[in-house]
Amino acid sequence: MFLHVYSFLVKYPAMNERRIGIPKAIQQEAPSTPDNLTLPKKLEAIQYRSGEILSPTAYKILEFDEAEVVTKALKSVGKNVVLVSGVFDLLHTGHLNLFENARSEADILAVATPTDQQIKVNKNSERPVVPLAERMRVLSSIEFVDFVFPQNSWLMMEVLAKIKPSIYAVWENYEHMVSRLRQAIEHGIDLRTVKSDTSHLSSTKLLHLINKLC
Repeated sequence: MFLHVYSFLVKYPAMNERRIGIPKAIQQEAPSTPDNLTLPKKLEAIQYRSGEILSPTAYKILEFDEAEVVTKALKSVGKNVVLVSGVFDLLHTGHLNLFENARSEADILAVATPTDQQIKVNKNSERPVVPLAERMRVLSSIEFVDFVFPQNSWLMMEVLAKIKPSIYAVWENYEHMVSRLRQAIEHGIDLRTVKSDTSHLSSTKLLHLINKLC
């Protein structure tokens, strides 16, 4: 597994700092292989999409602390990072519309998703259907998504305070819009709504339908 991000803060001569735009920082001692990429290599793949020859899981799936460092690095070179969040348990076309429309608002799309325990405690003790590792793997394979990471908290205020994206995108007519607006403004983040007609779609509705069929 990955070392804590701040253990990466040593000089790394193999990195092209001018292209990536990060001070001499972020190195992991593990060798750089498709299944075990260093954080600088992941960042480069995310920024330049040079990782497309690799499996997306090799560079798009980050730890929370890694996502914090990567977001800061991308913003430092002028990239706008838009963040969306959700359980994304049973994916449907509404989610794809959300990702596509959010991605059009910025250069980089980051996706945050809560851990299994956060979902069980705060939403439904019988969810998620799909565990975190599998949800992140599926999300990482979506073309519009540049990187995905697990939330450090169920409360988005705490996530936004650490990640500090350029933009936080939410569904149009989102029921928690007012609270999310306050959270975004508090951290100097631009809150935007994106269109995605999901009136006939939801993971919950899909799950009920599946249960009926069973």
